[in-house]
Amino acid sequence: MSALNSGWQSAVKKAKKIGNKVDKIVHNYPKLPEFPLGYESLPFQIGKNVSVKSYNAFLDRSESSGYKFRWENRNVYIIEMAGLQHEAAVSVLFKCFDRPNNGANRGPIGVYGQPYHYDPTGNGEKIAPDIAVRGSNAHILLPSNPHPGFPPGDVNVL
Repeated sequence: MSALNSGWQSAVKKAKKIGNKVDKIVHNYPKLPEFPLGYESLPFQIGKNVSVKSYNAFLDRSESSGYKFRWENRNVYIIEMAGLQHEAAVSVLFKCFDRPNNGANRGPIGVYGQPYHYDPTGNGEKIAPDIAVRGSNAHILLPSNPHPGFPPGDVNVL
């Protein structure tokens, strides 16, 4: 029985390897460099002809800690690296909002370092601000009648 079980496990491992190879070929994910980058080498291209879907999947896999990326015309670039100043700013803001949160681990105000979200002005790609402060969904009411946008022909809106 154990020979059958080990044979099954071996087949599952081989199938996963094949699936991963097919996934990389079909989706054309960006690839992180195997060497450390310095600020002088930025922006650094890590992907060509990458779809928005593959770019967002790359970000979701969390292989990207410490780097900021930009997807532009199907090309992916490392544009910046998070440094000590970034971490210090997140830490200071977190402490500033600790009191309004009343010491709760999950209070009404959250502080995040580089949270990924969809770019509202882009093509569906995800972006990450350096730091984000936002209220908890449980404490923010959604509008009953969302704003429809700017009036047509209003040239003074920016």
